[in-house]
Amino acid sequence: SRRQRQMCIRDSLRLAVGSTGGVALGDKFIVSPNILSDYDSLLDPNALDRIGLAEVIRVNYHNAELKILAGDSLGVYRSATPF
Repeated sequence: SRRQRQMCIRDSLRLAVGSTGGVALGDKFIVSPNILSDYDSLLDPNALDRIGLAEVIRVNYHNAELKILAGDSLGVYRSATPF
């Protein structure tokens, strides 16, 4: 799985996996403050209010930078799930 921890830096995120882990420029991720690991976590009525959409704008071998496209640009996101 390419779900990784990340930290928020203004309107961008640093993903702790890069091209060696399969991340490519332009990849999109659903970002969330919580890990969306199962169907029950998606049933949380507040889940949609806390998620965001991010796109890879820079990538190297070991990490990637994602730009927040939708969601709280100052939010704290700890999970990224590719889609």
